Amino acid sequence: VQGRVVGLLDRRVWLRTPPDGLGITSDAVYLAAATPVQAGMRVLDAGCGVGAAAVCLAARVKGLDLHGLEIDDELAALARQNGADNGVGNWTIRTGDLFAAPHSVHGVGFDCVLTNPPWQRSDGSTPSPDPRRMLARREGGAGRRLCDWLFACGRLVRDDGVMSAILPFHRVQEGLARLAGWSAEIVPLQARAGRAPSKALVRLCRSDRPSQRLLPALILHEGDGPSPEAERILRCGAAIPWR
Repeated sequence: VQGRVVGLLDRRVWLRTPPDGLGITSDAVYLAAATPVQAGMRVLDAGCGVGAAAVCLAARVKGLDLHGLEIDDELAALARQNGADNGVGNWTIRTGDLFAAPHSVHGVGFDCVLTNPPWQRSDGSTPSPDPRRMLARREGGAGRRLCDWLFACGRLVRDDGVMSAILPFHRVQEGLARLAGWSAEIVPLQARAGRAPSKALVRLCRSDRPSQRLLPALILHEGDGPSPEAERILRCGAAIPWR
């Protein structure tokens, strides 16, 4: 049984969602916009859900060899259908756990891995009564922390590849804790100018001289609507320039 259909990128992308209300947020669009890819690259969306970020990425860059890994069978099935409905050509979805990814995922490194990881703390907060929301949004305890998720994603990236993620701003350093050999560029996301960042887009690559660089914030709203830069991303699927 399918839930509602959600339109993204000025309704150039349509996505089917599950009936239990686990929806799609603009995080998927911003993650796609922050992912630097070129035609021909082998790309993995780790924890892809219904495929929102990957399908938005495919709308911007044609000719990608796109893969998704999703632990929830129903969401994986919807991701397959969403790829087909939106004309995504090379689109392979596997059902599995990132921490025990099948050999077909681990066997060959990816040019790029993108992820919107489960980041809600597993301690100190009230768990959701919905098992699917818990799985999608909450850390899984020992060996399933935010930093462990990103480390597992990093294992799937080629030596000269890149990784992109969207994270809560206050947990960026926690998330990067196990990526000692990686350099990071961080774009804070601010709801409005002058407000504290809520989330951050992070781009990572391996480096002999690891460093971190905090880039200018992306302001999401001005006045009664999105900022001009946010509108270019949300409506046109524009890429975020890494300065």
